[in-house]
Amino acid sequence: MPSTTPKQRRFFGAELGRERAGKQTVTGLPETKLKDFAKAIKPKAVSKPKKKLNVPPGTPKLTPNAPNPPIRRAKSPVEMAMAVKRPNPFGQY
Repeated sequence: MPSTTPKQRRFFGAELGRERAGKQTVTGLPETKLKDFAKAIKPKAVSKPKKKLNVPPGTPKLTPNAPNPPIRRAKSPVEMAMAVKRPNPFGQY
């Protein structure tokens, strides 16, 4: 039977360490019982409901194994400079 609180787990873990070191324990339990008491209770995994996305009708569904769309890259530094919007002489964009 696993312990129910962190304080109990710490106590039985310390007892388990003393038992393995060959020292005298307070409880006098064998190593198998101490190991059983020292382990934590793990709650059962509860799955959360999936979040619904607000997707407009007619949008194509993406599949997990779909290829990535090609990356569009500028071909020259001149095209890169043209893509940057510069302010006019009055400091406005």
